[in-house]
Amino acid sequence: MMIVVIVFAVRGLKYRYGKCHKKYAPLFIVVLSAILIMAEPTRHVLSDYNIWAICWNNPKDALGQPNGMVRINQTWNDQCVWSSLEYHCNVPCCVPEADYNTSFPNGVMYPETKNNTLLDLKDPAWQGHFQRFKCFNASNPSQYKDTKFCDGGGDKCSKPNCPQELKTETYECVCDACVFEETLNYLAPVGVIFTITLTYLGFVLLAIGSLWNADILSKIRKLRKQCQKLREQQERKKAHKEAGLSETLLPVTDPKLDAPKANPKPVEEEEDCET
Repeated sequence: MMIVVIVFAVRGLKYRYGKCHKKYAPLFIVVLSAILIMAEPTRHVLSDYNIWAICWNNPKDALGQPNGMVRINQTWNDQCVWSSLEYHCNVPCCVPEADYNTSFPNGVMYPETKNNTLLDLKDPAWQGHFQRFKCFNASNPSQYKDTKFCDGGGDKCSKPNCPQELKTETYECVCDACVFEETLNYLAPVGVIFTITLTYLGFVLLAIGSLWNADILSKIRKLRKQCQKLREQQERKKAHKEAGLSETLLPVTDPKLDAPKANPKPVEEEEDCET
C-alpha cells in the first residue's frame, strides 16, 4: 500500500512547479511517512527471525552469537530494555534447570539475567499461568500412555481418554508469554517508540504529504470562490423577486479560472530546480 502512495506522489511531480522545496516536499514527506509507518512491522520481522534479539530464553541470536538479552526465571531485567520486546514483561520466563544447563553450558553473559532462586509456580502473582492438567491413572499408568497436557488447559480436559476423575493438576515450567494482557500500560521503551511514536507520526505525515501533493488548499480556495458566487447569485435573485423583477441567471463562471492557462512555471525558478 505504501508503494502505491509513493508512486502516486511521484506521478504528481509533473503537475508541480516552482523551487525544489515546493516541488519535492510532498514526495519527501510521503516517503518519510512510509518509513515511519513500516518501522513497527519491520521490528516484528526482525524479532521473529531473532535478528534483533528478543529478551526470552534464546542462548544465541540469528548469527549464532551468544545472546545477552535473556531473562531466565525472571520477568524483566536491564538487558531487556533495548531488546525487540514490545512490552515490559510481567510473566516470568521459567526455564528448567536441565534445559538451562543444556542451552547455556557456559552460563549467561550477564549474571543479572538469571534468577538463581527457583520460581514458585503456584504463586498467585502468576495468575495460574503455569497451571496445567494431566490425564493420569495412578493405579494403572500403562492404561493411559498419552501423558500430554489436556487441550485447552485450565478447567478443560477434552481428551477422550481422560475421565474427569483422572484429571490431575500439575504445574509446568515454561517460557511462553510476556504479559498477561497486551495493553498500553505495559509498553516497554521500544514499544513506546515504535508502536506509538513512529507509527502515529507516520500517519500524520502521510496525511499532510498526500493532501499537499493533491494541492488541496488551492482546490478549497476555488471551491470557496464558487460558493461565494452562488450565494451572491441567490441574493440577487431574491432581491429581484422581492422587487417584482426577474433575472436570467447565467452559469457561474470565473474568467480567471476558466481562461486557458499558460505554463505558470517561472523562468527564473527553472534554474533553481532542474529536472
